[in-house]
Amino acid sequence: MKKNFFLMIISMIFILACGLPMMGGATPPPPMEEVQPISPIQIEELPTTAISEIDPVPIESTENPVQHIAQPGEPNRIRTWVTDRSSAQYASEHRSVADGFDLNIFERPFTAGEMQYQPYLDLTKVEVGEGGEWIYVVFHLEGNPPAGVEAFYAIEIDTDRDGRGDWLIGAMAPPSTTWTTDGVKVWHDSNNDVGGTMPMLSEAPLAGINRYDELIFDNGHGNDPDTAWGRIDPASTQRIQVAFKHSVIGSADTFLFGGWSDEGVKEAGWFDYNDHFTLAEAGSPLINSNDYPLAALFSVDNTCRWSYGFEPTTAYPGLCPLPEPTAIPPTSPPPDESPAIPEISPSCDPPPQGCGENSSWVGYPDCYCAPY
Repeated sequence: MKKNFFLMIISMIFILACGLPMMGGATPPPPMEEVQPISPIQIEELPTTAISEIDPVPIESTENPVQHIAQPGEPNRIRTWVTDRSSAQYASEHRSVADGFDLNIFERPFTAGEMQYQPYLDLTKVEVGEGGEWIYVVFHLEGNPPAGVEAFYAIEIDTDRDGRGDWLIGAMAPPSTTWTTDGVKVWHDSNNDVGGTMPMLSEAPLAGINRYDELIFDNGHGNDPDTAWGRIDPASTQRIQVAFKHSVIGSADTFLFGGWSDEGVKEAGWFDYNDHFTLAEAGSPLINSNDYPLAALFSVDNTCRWSYGFEPTTAYPGLCPLPEPTAIPPTSPPPDESPAIPEISPSCDPPPQGCGENSSWVGYPDCYCAPY
């Protein structure tokens, strides 16, 4: 009996070490059919945010209920947000127009094959705010998540702005407007290999990396049972809220973030998805593509990334397009750089034949022959 129990514990530890899925089970751009490639940029060195030592989720008996001490309230303010292209207007045509597979930008709120539109996966806006010790994330959707759906709503955080996600924090579609840790997970990349050798850009099929390899919080289990929570926004059933303790990400003052909705693959260990799947395997929602319709990568939507705590001026990998600089009118007229033109006094000349006898020429401004 004891031997069997010991073998069971060893097996469970092995499963955790191999990586777990995210879930059990399987200003916006104009319409476009293609996404232009991003030119390589120089990324400045940033100070590494101190993060407390992280331990994987310990195995706990399901017979012991989770004891909570602190839970989120309401965000004091929304500090930043990012918008995302909606596919609602193309739902009847079973397609989208804003998918950029090679750049890790997905607009795929559709089922595989039949391309049935899923409005509860279609992100339109993701807001990030704060309140006390909590960071709040609000996911705006085109439709209400139906009861029982297994959609996962998550924020991906890049603390060092190198294009590689460092944290993936999210919740299964919550059942109510009450905060809960059920279905909430926090993933961490311990060795900074999400994104392969070219962050955000497709390198599929890419092997030899473990992506998000540490599940540090799972359904209330972890070093802190109050790490992260989820709920339906009390103000709207078309919004999902996720809250997590700021200390989870080392209380980073600045970071890049992007939003995700996923009811298809849901594998944190396969990020970035465009490194795991080739376009031929993933399929495409672009109706004029040779890879249409969606195949292995379906029922997923994400946003480009935006900033929290600073105003970006550098085109970091995955960042939304930066606004064009606004022309500032000069405070004084610019200096006249044209060649100087000599001033000419007005005059007039007598007729070539002269004025004749008994008259003389009267100059400017009269200019005539006056008799005498």
